[in-house]
Amino acid sequence: VQDAYGYAGSPAGHIDTWRPRELPQLARVTYLDYAGAALATSSQLDAIRSAAGAVLGNPHTLDDGGASSFDAAARAECLRRWRGRGSYELAWTSGATAALRLVAEAYFSRSSTSPLVFMHEMDAHTSVLGMRRLALRAGAEVVVLDDQRRWVSSLRDDDDDDDESAKPRRRRGGLAVVTLESNLRGGAVRPPSSSKGREEVGCGPPRKVELIATLRRAGFFVCVDASKFAATAPLDLETLDADYVVPPSFYKLFGAPTGLGCVVARRGPASQTLLRAKREALYFGGGTVERASASEARWEVIKRSFAEAFADGTPHYRGVADLAAGWAALDAVGGMERIQRHCRVLGAELHRRLRALTHSSTNAPVVRLYSDDPESSSVAAFNVLRDDGGVVSPSLVAALARGQGLVLRAGCACNVGACAEALGLSHEDIVRSWERGAACGSSDDLLPDGRPLGLVRASLGKDSTWEDVDRLATFLEATFRVVVHSGKSVLTTGAAASEEVDVDDDAAVVEEVQKKKGSSETLLYRLDEVRVYPVKGCAAADTPTSAWPLVRDGRLRHDRAWVVVDDVLGVAATTKTHPRLALVKPVFSYADDDEAASRRGVHDDVERRLRLRLVAPTDDDDATGEARASAPSLEVPLFFEQQRWDGVIPRGGATLEREEHVRICGAARSGAPVVTSAARLSLFFSRALLGVDDAARFRLVRSRSAETSFANAAPLLLVTRRAVARLNRDLAASDAQPVTADHFRANLVVSDGGAGAASSSSRDDDDAEHPEDAWAAVRTRDGALRLRVA
Repeated sequence: VQDAYGYAGSPAGHIDTWRPRELPQLARVTYLDYAGAALATSSQLDAIRSAAGAVLGNPHTLDDGGASSFDAAARAECLRRWRGRGSYELAWTSGATAALRLVAEAYFSRSSTSPLVFMHEMDAHTSVLGMRRLALRAGAEVVVLDDQRRWVSSLRDDDDDDDESAKPRRRRGGLAVVTLESNLRGGAVRPPSSSKGREEVGCGPPRKVELIATLRRAGFFVCVDASKFAATAPLDLETLDADYVVPPSFYKLFGAPTGLGCVVARRGPASQTLLRAKREALYFGGGTVERASASEARWEVIKRSFAEAFADGTPHYRGVADLAAGWAALDAVGGMERIQRHCRVLGAELHRRLRALTHSSTNAPVVRLYSDDPESSSVAAFNVLRDDGGVVSPSLVAALARGQGLVLRAGCACNVGACAEALGLSHEDIVRSWERGAACGSSDDLLPDGRPLGLVRASLGKDSTWEDVDRLATFLEATFRVVVHSGKSVLTTGAAASEEVDVDDDAAVVEEVQKKKGSSETLLYRLDEVRVYPVKGCAAADTPTSAWPLVRDGRLRHDRAWVVVDDVLGVAATTKTHPRLALVKPVFSYADDDEAASRRGVHDDVERRLRLRLVAPTDDDDATGEARASAPSLEVPLFFEQQRWDGVIPRGGATLEREEHVRICGAARSGAPVVTSAARLSLFFSRALLGVDDAARFRLVRSRSAETSFANAAPLLLVTRRAVARLNRDLAASDAQPVTADHFRANLVVSDGGAGAASSSSRDDDDAEHPEDAWAAVRTRDGALRLRVA
């Protein structure tokens, strides 16, 4: 494993030595979508910029020394690396999709007297499915190869086979597309042994090689889609022995250039079939003809060269010139064989880590994997499960991951066949979901019965590391895993109960501390700030007065009185699941700028004039004044009086229609939905938290009255500035960013009052920095308020 991982001994050296320099952007982002696109290294981009000074004009104009001189050399280099030089021809395209289209258009536009058949696997890219339209227009029969072993058997010549259902499939002739490796579920990338003496030959899984050979013997032209496989493994055209091969678009190999791919055709009948079809095609471009007459509409001569016959227009010559820098980047780490081994080791570790995640409350898995070959695949397709077995929306998982700096793919990754097979979706399921508005890639990705319409894909590549795998596993565990803590189900977030404070009575200004264990020593502290958090997880509210009332159980009025519910995730939103929640700013104000009310403070006689507004985050997290005033906001109705549960008539036109149970830290809590402008409310939070428009994902739930809240345990939380200062000294020693009292989301922030603080100097340093560890109670100096420390 050590030899396989990291490219030790390669010209570039171990990945830990060069990745920070070559890909500095990955210091902030965990990139896990290499099946979607590779990343160009700094050295590669520098080489491309250095070459930009050469005169690279239109290859139809320049000859030796220009674009045409390296075009042929670049094609020859591709074939050499893919072990097809001398046996195959190569033509440039705009990408892998264009290459597949070229094959389909050429094959199904040719004249044919025999019945045509188009065959593809169930697990195939959407671009392969697109070829069937051309096949159907040509009158071809479309066959979906859904059971490979059965089809291989049925395609073999066996006169004794009496299976009538197989006989129609034995028709001679047709085009078959074989996907070498699934871009969604992976597949074996372990190279088979070769009689050619190489220890590893990147010719694809042996079962695919057998299928290709069987299809060719049955009279099919075989097109191999190698766009996923060859992005992380060596491609061997001779061993594949297919008629046509579609390699990856080059940006999937080394990040740049984009807009360039190619199609490879075996010399002989395969290439000639496409050339004849090109001569009969409905269109030709300027780069494909040797001669044409403008006065005679039916006379033009298509070029005989395979590479030129399909070059409609000017090729992407600048991109062709950039290929040399890309190949050099692969060679620096030891080539595709080393990349294959590196990805295989990381893929096995990724699957191991995901399989190991379980909810300790039920021992149920956190992740359901769909990968074909977890021991060697560089792709992990999965869904996240709640502890009750329900599936978390794949799009939500990806959105939450983005908030933590992880790049994942959600949906079907342009492979609807593999997706449907993995998720057990029927054609009817797909049609019904579309009819209700669930398009491919939308956030509405759960059926009414809870089954997902998509999944999450993490894919590894040349530049992936152990740390990338660890960050994904850690994110999934921290965000979705449910554990048993202190006898109840809670998420692995939040402070322990021993760090929280209970409150009995009214507000305080100066507090006096009594030590535990019978000591009569007291310390004077000043109450610097009183903070109320009306919406659980959001920022502390701006208030129109420095005083704020407590209610009967010692809570600050309206503190944690609302909670945002994510219906897709099925739980209350937290700063772990939605980090931007902490940037939503609540603002209390009085209607009509009631200055007199502000001077009197928040009391029952003026509270009816109180208003609550939520302000969305701005690009500048520290924005104030005009910037915040112009940010999107949402008015929230306030419920004041305790009324009959089934008959509340709150202000602002909202109604309490029903009791609802909200999962907060694994436990069910009762509340009531705020239904005023429900769609606008969901749009506000979906835009603020996820950057998307979703009018049905989020709800705001109100506690049963102003006297109750959704606080986790204790009614009030307290932090001392001394403890924050001590923590910052430890962080500074580790070169970490400092924190403020805001990070602890405390209701009460206190600092040393001076008079009694000196009595702590005789204690050791730890006690001096954290005297609150020994507190038994907190009370006001006049005795009007006493707080019991839990």
